[in-house]
Amino acid sequence: MDVGLLRRSLRLSCRGFCRSWTSRYVRLKGAAKAHGTRRFGFIVLASSILAGCGGNSSSPLMQPANQTSTATYGANGATGGTVTGGTFAIGPGNAPGPGNVTPYPQSPPGATHQITYDGNGSTSGFGPSDPSQYLPGDTVTVLGNLGFLFKPGYVMTGWNTAADGSGIAYETGTTFAMGTNDVTLYAQWSPGNWPPVSIWGGAREVITLKADGTVWTWGLNASGELGNGNTNDSWIPVQVLGAGGSGILNNVTAVMGGELHNVALKSDGTVWTWGSNITNQLGNGMPAGKANNSLTPVQVSGLTSVVKLGSRGYHSVAVKSDGTVWAWGWDRYGALGNGIDDANFDYPVPVQVQGVNNPIMVTAGYLFGVALLQDHTLVAWGDNLNGTIGDGTTTNRLTAVPVTGIDNVVWVSAGWTHVVAIRADGTVWTWGQNVWNGAFDMCNGVFCGYGKLGDGTTNDHHSPKQVAGLSGAIMALAGDSSTSVLLRDGTVWTFGSNGAGQLAVPGINQSLVPVQVQGLCHAVYIMTRDFHNEALCQDGTLWSWGSGDNGELGNNTNSNSVTPVEVKAY
Repeated sequence: MDVGLLRRSLRLSCRGFCRSWTSRYVRLKGAAKAHGTRRFGFIVLASSILAGCGGNSSSPLMQPANQTSTATYGANGATGGTVTGGTFAIGPGNAPGPGNVTPYPQSPPGATHQITYDGNGSTSGFGPSDPSQYLPGDTVTVLGNLGFLFKPGYVMTGWNTAADGSGIAYETGTTFAMGTNDVTLYAQWSPGNWPPVSIWGGAREVITLKADGTVWTWGLNASGELGNGNTNDSWIPVQVLGAGGSGILNNVTAVMGGELHNVALKSDGTVWTWGSNITNQLGNGMPAGKANNSLTPVQVSGLTSVVKLGSRGYHSVAVKSDGTVWAWGWDRYGALGNGIDDANFDYPVPVQVQGVNNPIMVTAGYLFGVALLQDHTLVAWGDNLNGTIGDGTTTNRLTAVPVTGIDNVVWVSAGWTHVVAIRADGTVWTWGQNVWNGAFDMCNGVFCGYGKLGDGTTNDHHSPKQVAGLSGAIMALAGDSSTSVLLRDGTVWTFGSNGAGQLAVPGINQSLVPVQVQGLCHAVYIMTRDFHNEALCQDGTLWSWGSGDNGELGNNTNSNSVTPVEVKAY
């Protein structure tokens, strides 16, 4: 657009100029065909001025003598800046005819747009949070239900640009080109109770939540972690009972698995736990010790209005509706983030984590915790012997400190002694310990515990480092000795030890770089804990692989499997 020409013509006396404008209009109209839409806005402006000269568009040269018109630039919602380019359109009230004309800017060059996820009727959980600023034409990858949205009696089926489902539908992992406006995607729900809406695991056991608010478990039960009133392992799913063994546990909206205990959040904001209490991880105020294990759910003391959970080792973490973060259980090396290193003391009731407020999500490792903040940065606290805090040191942190060298994070998962995170660009980053010394670390007489950071080395890393060869990641889980990553194309990639078959790649002992899981359908959700894995597929089937000694694969056997086996619907 020739802005200088417009400025010279802001006030136009039609007497003596209309003939000149007519010739300019004809020349510019022809130029528009050669130079595209940047000329078009000026053509419309010139046409309006000509129409003003004659009082109507059919008589451009009949404007009364000495009548003038003014062209003014409208901000159209802009809060600052100057016009330097872009296209223009004649605004409201400026139809061709006598009078002033105001061009309004449309889609300025360089304008960015955001994507927002709406729970659309969910009663708990939170929609994925994407910090990216997209230019028109940029590729957007649709995230999954990373915030564990939950709607009683319904299963989530995908996203749509309209709340009522009448817009454009998208499945997790699909892509689209960003247009010229912000986009909101609304969760879509279908009545039903299968597949499970959330899947987690602990030490050789699995916990799942169904849409009807009931909780199901299978695998190891030595401490009562299955919550079914006994200590017998189960090779198939069993239902968690209610408090004191009365009825069933219901109205649950979120679950999380610890090492030897499990955690559930109910719709009333209360938290319930069961299993081992050797380090006060039940949080019900009872003294630590095996004698106070619970075979059925007990309520965590003094904790209400909870909206999010995090658990892994011998402690648990919860976020309240006011944004405060609370933890209970074993506090060695500052695992509870309350400013104290209580090497020989556990907290039987929740204490507040210092330096964290209103996180998007929280996750707990063996003796440390990590939180994803609203600005999409990370903070961590607790044990840092192997660099799990990610601040470039090996100094334990008794309160939360920033994780350095990473931003725009959309997902984070703490393993036993390492962490995996995903940035908004779909890249995968890991840090912490890169070797596992424990169960299943020997393969045919050879040590096979290396590689869970997936960077091609056997070295620990004290700050985040990108995993090469992976892009388009939408979910990642850190286990004890391995890591799993779900890509937007539905493939699952693993790295680390394969001592129990947890990489799902036959014929290898370990892998220092990502390898693709074999024999698995299109996945939409994954879980990695201890030495076993689960994947929920697009067709609604549930599969598992890795260690199975205690029935944690859920396929009615107690054998390990290096290939995925199906968990039958329950």
